[in-house]
Amino acid sequence: MNCLPNFFKPCINYVRAIFLFLFVLYFTHSGAQTYPEQIREYLNLIPESRVVINYPDESAFIKEKRTRIILFALPNGNTIEQTAGKILNPGEDWHFDIQHISAQNRFLRQNDKSRNYIVVYLEASMKAWTSYAAKHPDSFKLFPKLVDTIQYIIENLANGKAPIKEQDIILSSHSGGGRFLFNYISGVEKIPVNIEKIAFLDSVYGFEDSLHTHLSLIHISQGIVRCRCRR
Repeated sequence: MNCLPNFFKPCINYVRAIFLFLFVLYFTHSGAQTYPEQIREYLNLIPESRVVINYPDESAFIKEKRTRIILFALPNGNTIEQTAGKILNPGEDWHFDIQHISAQNRFLRQNDKSRNYIVVYLEASMKAWTSYAAKHPDSFKLFPKLVDTIQYIIENLANGKAPIKEQDIILSSHSGGGRFLFNYISGVEKIPVNIEKIAFLDSVYGFEDSLHTHLSLIHISQGIVRCRCRR
């Protein structure tokens, strides 16, 4: 886009805004109707935490397909409902109109039939994983425990259609959610083989030089885990 004359750039931004609005409108209002889903909420799986799992209805689960679980560590200051997103009405909090994880998840389910998709929202009670880690010095132990617990919960929710051995995990984050990912990495000796990707979206909060030599990051750099970092 940088090669375009300057007078075209406002038009490009306008088209992008229109596309985003239509995308969110369709997958917020019609997506849930065309692709049945279930939602479960869990409090204090680890202290001061809230987890919401959005998964396909049993009728939409494909037993023969692997299940991709996207764990999303929330950005600082956001609730799960705001991160899921919706069409914003006049006077409503602007935080509902920035992430739209729910609409993106429905898009994946409708357009990629090769897998079952589950999204898991991870929220700290103080709305900041950075603050959580400061308050809980054992968070590097708690975060791997939480991920493992969620896998077992999903296995039970799916009634045998998503056994742990058929689960692929994506650890993703935005903003202060990066602290959750870094402390998870610090808390495991080796990244589990079912961790498919690790994604940082402008979320390198909490990176420390010691992680350069951490065994888990060495395994990532050797290609054992595909890690996609984006700033």
